[in-house]
Amino acid sequence: MKKAKAAIFDAGPGTIRLQSVELPHPQGKEIRVKNAYTTLCSSDLKTYSGDRKEANPTILGHEVCGIIDSFGPDAPRQDENGQVINQGDLVTWAVFASPKDDPQSGAGRPQKAKGLFKYGHERHTSACSWHGGLAEYTILRPDSLVLKVKKEVPLPVAALANCAVATMVGALRIADGLMGRHVLVSGAGTLGLVGCALCKAAGAASITVAEPDEHRRAMSRQFGADKVFAPEQLSGAFDLVFETSGMPSSMENTLETLAIGGKAIWVGAVFPQRKLNLSAEQLIRKLHTIKGLHNYNRADFIQAVGFLEQFHSQFPFEKLIQREFPLSEVTQAFEYATSEKPFRAGVRI
Repeated sequence: MKKAKAAIFDAGPGTIRLQSVELPHPQGKEIRVKNAYTTLCSSDLKTYSGDRKEANPTILGHEVCGIIDSFGPDAPRQDENGQVINQGDLVTWAVFASPKDDPQSGAGRPQKAKGLFKYGHERHTSACSWHGGLAEYTILRPDSLVLKVKKEVPLPVAALANCAVATMVGALRIADGLMGRHVLVSGAGTLGLVGCALCKAAGAASITVAEPDEHRRAMSRQFGADKVFAPEQLSGAFDLVFETSGMPSSMENTLETLAIGGKAIWVGAVFPQRKLNLSAEQLIRKLHTIKGLHNYNRADFIQAVGFLEQFHSQFPFEKLIQREFPLSEVTQAFEYATSEKPFRAGVRI
């Protein structure tokens, strides 16, 4: 059996090794993809540093795109949009594969379905491998959401679709419309900058960014922000707040900026932290709504890829990948990303 390389993350913080692993042919409905590019998401970094627990050993990496290598005998030959897919096509896939007949899938929450399989999060064993982006190949399981990507989209940009971009598309969906609304984006990391671009394209009346880092504040203007502030300088009333930093103090403080009837959408807090201190009276008297989103659904994923295909040259998405590494230097990629805290580090496979 052919062997290929995969970066295996072990239980201890900072323990990752590149090794050769047997690469099976795709079976049944599986599709084998030769990974092309993977970006390191913040959840990858928190797992690597020990701040987040995952099944281990594992193959990290879920912001990924690749080229179709081969099909199992019963594999679908169309993507989620109904486009024919062939060997050699550039594709990306949702972070999850979940049964379509599960009640959560039927309710528009496939990312919470029973029997969920998550790329870049599963335990690596001899019987279950090739499920993370930090490897030469990924084997796509049945019920995966696969989308063909136009080849003019740069690989680093295409890789962002199935986590950062799709998550923020979902955040805009649950906000119930952006046209003519005044928006605050809290945090100008990758999620926040993607959110700015999406809000601009969706017709927001104004986009304000609150971010402590001066470089990130400057970058947010390139993604559509009209006004930028350090958090302590923030003032005004907003129809919508997208909180992307995941910091408890930010979630608490930005609620104070909501106008009557305003909505707060929280997407950044996906790691253990302290409980929040909120005013129930303010929430009630000002008719506020707080919504949380973890991952995204099928429609969000489709829209995310379509958005990047349409707007990849209008906003500087490629600047989000601040340094690139080959797979052979995956440890250096993680060390750089955890110490320097770029928007994204990229790994070209």
